[in-house]
Amino acid sequence: MRSPTHHMFTLMLVGAIGASALTMYTFADDNKTDTPTKVQTHSPTDTLDTKQKTRPGDDSYNWDYWRKFWSFKPVERPAIPKVKKNAWVRNPIDAFILAKLEANDVDPAPPADKFTWLRRVTFLLTGLPPTSAEIEAFLEDESDNAHDKVVNRLLKSPHYGERMGRHWLDVVRYEQNRVRLKHQPKFRGELHYRDYVVRAFNHDKPYDRFIMEQIAGDLLEVIGDPDQDAAAKQRYFDQIIAPAFLSIGDWFDECTDPNQLRMDIVDDMIDTTGKVFMGLSLGCARCHDHPFDPVPTEDYYALGGIFKSTKIIGDFSEFWRDGRDRMTRKLATKSQVHHNGKQQRIIDETIEEIVKQNEKTAEYLASRTTMENFQKLAKEVSRPATVTVEAEDFAGVDNLKISTIRDIVEEFDFKSEGPKRAEATVIETQTPVLQWARYTFRLPKTGRYEIQLLYSARGPTPIDVQAGRNASKVALDEPIEGTGGWGLRFRAWQSVGTYQMSAGPNALRLTARVDPKTKTAQFPQIDKIRLVHVTAAWEAKVKKVAANTKMNSNALRHYLIHADSPYRFAMGKDSLASGWEAGWLEKKRAMIRKAQASLREYPDILAVSDELHFKGMLINRPPEAITDIPVHIRGDVYNTRDEPTPRGMLRLFDNTLVNPKMPADESGRLQLAVWLSHPKNPLTARVMVNRIWQWHFGEGLVATPNDFGTRGAKPTHPALLDWLADEFVKSGWSVKHIQKLICTSNTYRMASTHPKSEIQNPKWLSAFPRQRLSVEAIYDAMLCSIGKVRRQTSSPLDFNKSADRMMYVLTSNRSPKGLGLEIKKMFGVFDYQHTGVSMPKRDQTSTAAQSLWFMNNPLPRYYAEQLAARVLQLKQITEGERLEQVYVLALGRYPNDAVTRATMDYIDAAIKDGATREEAWVRVCLAVYSSNAFRYIE
Repeated sequence: MRSPTHHMFTLMLVGAIGASALTMYTFADDNKTDTPTKVQTHSPTDTLDTKQKTRPGDDSYNWDYWRKFWSFKPVERPAIPKVKKNAWVRNPIDAFILAKLEANDVDPAPPADKFTWLRRVTFLLTGLPPTSAEIEAFLEDESDNAHDKVVNRLLKSPHYGERMGRHWLDVVRYEQNRVRLKHQPKFRGELHYRDYVVRAFNHDKPYDRFIMEQIAGDLLEVIGDPDQDAAAKQRYFDQIIAPAFLSIGDWFDECTDPNQLRMDIVDDMIDTTGKVFMGLSLGCARCHDHPFDPVPTEDYYALGGIFKSTKIIGDFSEFWRDGRDRMTRKLATKSQVHHNGKQQRIIDETIEEIVKQNEKTAEYLASRTTMENFQKLAKEVSRPATVTVEAEDFAGVDNLKISTIRDIVEEFDFKSEGPKRAEATVIETQTPVLQWARYTFRLPKTGRYEIQLLYSARGPTPIDVQAGRNASKVALDEPIEGTGGWGLRFRAWQSVGTYQMSAGPNALRLTARVDPKTKTAQFPQIDKIRLVHVTAAWEAKVKKVAANTKMNSNALRHYLIHADSPYRFAMGKDSLASGWEAGWLEKKRAMIRKAQASLREYPDILAVSDELHFKGMLINRPPEAITDIPVHIRGDVYNTRDEPTPRGMLRLFDNTLVNPKMPADESGRLQLAVWLSHPKNPLTARVMVNRIWQWHFGEGLVATPNDFGTRGAKPTHPALLDWLADEFVKSGWSVKHIQKLICTSNTYRMASTHPKSEIQNPKWLSAFPRQRLSVEAIYDAMLCSIGKVRRQTSSPLDFNKSADRMMYVLTSNRSPKGLGLEIKKMFGVFDYQHTGVSMPKRDQTSTAAQSLWFMNNPLPRYYAEQLAARVLQLKQITEGERLEQVYVLALGRYPNDAVTRATMDYIDAAIKDGATREEAWVRVCLAVYSSNAFRYIE
């Protein structure tokens, strides 16, 4: 993501080229000439320095010129070229490739052998090597369509979606374990998006629908009844999961400026959407008119208004210093959400009734008459010795913070006998993980002490209590009852246990219990802690005096201990009420318990919304939530133009696409999704078929898959690119259709070496480009060699069966014991360095570090030991046949005679030198893993 500072630096460089105009050189039409055409536009400094020179709506670009640029022209289906060697052409892809080869007097490379081709197509379509059975079946199939059968089988494999899905996840900046929520430390809601992507590719979801769901799935109409039909339920879930595309990027939760944070998030959504679906870098237009592509800054903020009107930030904390979490929602149908919302309303309304009645009781007990009665009775029962500790005076603390809370409610002041505004300093949750506070104090005498807390909590917040000379006495899971809410109004006293303690220094530790399911904890909002010296005789005296005067013994006990504190008790504890009021309270508590039992738990997922989530329900957002935003001068959120920029699309395509009107009560995401996925959008299909081509050949027809603008590469085969784009749309936006054309072509069958190596040219595709396996494929290949990957042959994919694969291993906790860290290291060694932005293609380096990794890292050694053990347990076979098994399992082919002889000689020599037979075979297996034949596909 580019910061305003970056853009300002860019602006300085551009300004240095010319004070009044920027001269850009670009190729006007790839089919006409390579002579650069000189085009003049406004200087970025002109568009930003004054409002008079360029107002919103003014054209800063020569639109007629730009609409003739190769990638911005409408897609037209070119004629299939005529070639001399028609027999080589299996489908139109071959004709386009062969036409260029013949134009350069080059013959295509011969076809790859069956071993090589099967390993190639299996890895590239599933990310896995072929099995022994698949190799044998393909070798035995001598039919003309043997290759086509393999392609059809692989396209139907559930593992196909995993491989294609990993490609897409790179493009949309997804990374395992990257998303973190402060209030849900173990949150894994982004995994639902990962699995959605895998499902989409497996089901060959039409790409236009794929776009619609990721931009605006939550706004699409629900097809069918999700509560009655399983397929409709999955469709609905996909729709609400998919927009996580907008939320899975880098997060700026440490930013202390909410306005800057919001625009940084908007910029991430604009930049990613532009690169992923249009192959355009739009982020530069945040601070100035794009210096290289026709994107005025007004168009950037027209898109910005759409995303600014989209709710994406959650509401965890009122303090910006605590950061802002991504918005989540429940993975549940609307009726399920409505049911929970209804039950929660019953709970909330009932709690409010109890709280109000409790306030009436407290007001009565604090009245002058009642106070006089208490004072008289206090002469008969002495007050117990107490030690009071302010909650913020802790001796140690973790994951808690000190806050000052205030209430607008009036609270009775026992000294002035009048109302006052109340405030208090409390400790409360900072981060909802393991939280504790430790206190030290001195007690006046030895005896039994009751520990009481003055606190508030919306619901139960169980804690562990440790008390005594060394805080060693423990009461586990002490049930801290809910008081009905947070804040002063809901404060109440509750006992958390009675302990025998010695006179002198003592300690107390309060620890929030961690929920084993959510791995989170909630600390009560504690104001004071009081230790009360109580005896059985004193308790009996209180009850006797209260009974003689027909007074509530809890009320009298409370007065004797807390004469200066509110008369409120927690929701589930003994009340100060008596008679009919006690019965009424019990009925209300029963209603709460029934409603709580009816609540259902649903997983949380990342979400965006044009609606406001409130207490589990969806309600309309306030009108001000939908907004147009003005141009921010040089990207500065506090320096804007006077007039907002109407929400809309890029005006570049106004000649072919309708720029829709934005509804006043909608963000415009739905309109954007329709605009992006329209068949006449000249970029959408071109960009995607180029990605598909790259996923198979390692390099796209356009070498810059995220940049189809003037700074990007020219297409090597522009006619083929347009033919594929048109075919893609005509096929119903079927990704599998394009892949089948590619994989069944003779172009894809070529060997990776050309007989005339001096004329081999990657841009001509005279031979198949040799490619190193991705880090996931290398790891999964080792897993497969020891039989650890459970092959699935039919949909739907069972993710649990794939949990050992590298795509899942960091979140499934299924890595080999003690080697999880080594797997994380492996990512960096083999060129997976996630930067938080769209990664259109990975580097393919071959470094000494990779060879050293195989030699020294314990991870490949572990799998080599497993593979050696697997082949050594095979009985009644020769050592040569054992080596064949290693080669087939790891390399997908058989060793030749020379390799077999050399390996047998090595094993004999190793054993003579003192190595065990098992160790010798481990070394052989490790050598196979280390070979280029293992890491590369030909």
